[in-house]
Amino acid sequence: MKLAAGTPIVVFGDDWGRNVSSMQHLFRWIIPDYPVVWVNGIGHRKPRLSAQDLRRAARKAAAMLGAERKT
Repeated sequence: MKLAAGTPIVVFGDDWGRNVSSMQHLFRWIIPDYPVVWVNGIGHRKPRLSAQDLRRAARKAAAMLGAERKT
């Protein structure tokens, strides 16, 4: 399928850069030609009140506020 130049593509996927998937590798090639809106998944399991889940929630909140940090 050929899209018109500049046609935006919306992707619902796992967090960009976290657990890099083949879909992320594919979209690295597509981004230069098309605007891509990557919608991070909100999770695939019920969160628990654990240190790991609290750290991840803090990272997501920081990313939404524009203060994302790499871990």
